[in-house]
Amino acid sequence: MAEAVGQSFDAKLKFARIAKMVTEEQARTVAIMHEFRNELYHVGLQHEAILPAIANFYFSVACDILKAFPGRGLYYGNKMVIPERAKKYFNSSRLNPAELGDFEKACATLKDRCHFDRGKTIGALADYMDYIITENNVYLDVISTGVFPKGKGITRDQATINCQTWRLAFSPVGHKFASENGFSGRSIHDLVDWLAANYRLTIKKDPVPGWKRRVQRLRSKANTHLAVATYVDFLRDTLQFREDLAESCAAAEAEIDRQIDEIRARRRKD
Repeated sequence: MAEAVGQSFDAKLKFARIAKMVTEEQARTVAIMHEFRNELYHVGLQHEAILPAIANFYFSVACDILKAFPGRGLYYGNKMVIPERAKKYFNSSRLNPAELGDFEKACATLKDRCHFDRGKTIGALADYMDYIITENNVYLDVISTGVFPKGKGITRDQATINCQTWRLAFSPVGHKFASENGFSGRSIHDLVDWLAANYRLTIKKDPVPGWKRRVQRLRSKANTHLAVATYVDFLRDTLQFREDLAESCAAAEAEIDRQIDEIRARRRKD
C-alpha cells in the first residue's frame, strides 16, 4: 500500500490488481497504454497510425474501470458547485446535487459517447502491422538482390541471417560468444560466417510469411484486449531484427548508390 501511494505507476497498478479493482486483462491493457504514453512523451516515438483507434479503446477501458469502482457514497459541502459541463451526468438539485449511482451512470454515458468500435481498433492495429511487414519485405528484397548483378543475388533466408550476424560481429555479445566458443578465424568475414554457423539466431529464415500469418490471427481476434497484446508482442519480438534489417538495407542502398556513381563516372570519361 505504501508503494501504491508513491510515484510508481507499476506499484499502483499492482495494488489495483491485488485489490481486484481491475481485472488481469484490464491491468495488462493499462500497462501497455502507459508504455505507449511514455514512448510518446519521453522517448519521442510516435504511434500516429493507431492513436485514434486505441485512444477510444483506452477511454472505454477507463470508463469500465471507474464504473466498477467500489464507491461507498458521494461527499460534498454546501459550497461545492458542480461544473456546468458535469451537471448533465448527475441528478442535481440545490440540496442534493448527486445521488449514489450517478457516478456509475456517468461513466456508462461517457463510454457510450466515445464511440469505441472494436472492429476499427483491431483493423487499425492489423493495418499498421501490415505496413511494417511490407516495409521490411522491401528491405529483404534490397539486401538479397539489389546489390548483386542480375541473377547472382542471395536468398532471402541468407539475407535474414546476414543482417543479424553482421551486427553481432561488431558487438560485445558476438565477441564474447566467439572467444568462449572456439572461434579461430582472422577476419571480420570469418567471424560473420562462423556466427552464422554457430550462434543461435533469433530468426533463421525469411520471417515475412510467418509475420503475415500473425496479422491474419490478429484480424480474427474478437477481444480488443488480446488484439492489443498481440500487436505489442509482435513489435517487441521483432524489434531487434527489424533494426538489423533496416541497417543492412541502408548499407545495401549506399552500395547501390556507390555503384551508380561509379558507372556514371566511367561514362563521363568515355
